[in-house]
Amino acid sequence: FPDQKQENVDNIQVSYYETGKGVPLVLLHGWPQTSFIWRKIIPALQKDHRIIAVELPGMGNSNAAKSADTLTVARFLKTFLDQINIDHFHLVAHDIGAWVAVTFALEFEQSLKTLSVLDAGIPGLIPDEIFSPVNAKKIW
Repeated sequence: FPDQKQENVDNIQVSYYETGKGVPLVLLHGWPQTSFIWRKIIPALQKDHRIIAVELPGMGNSNAAKSADTLTVARFLKTFLDQINIDHFHLVAHDIGAWVAVTFALEFEQSLKTLSVLDAGIPGLIPDEIFSPVNAKKIW
């Protein structure tokens, strides 16, 4: 697994893993994970892609952002990616990382080649009854 790197974005330290060459592929983890969740698939992906596995603000070794709403984090992610010269890329996101990714796609569609969301129960896009207490036993 590659060594973790740090980048200062608006006085906030962002930690990330970077490896491989080719078309950029940005990976966003879910809650309560870190980018370490991608460790088993990065070796295969890095053969054809420049992998950027970002630690979301306030998670892993990244410092907390000023705000944690998805729009603020999506804009923060865009600033980070601009700083490390990632422009047109594939974005893959899991769980709450998908919440940020969908917001990112809506705000910065021109930056994306593709968007893939995994285990993405995004509030407002899924029926509320799925997460009601009555259905709790059915969703696991």
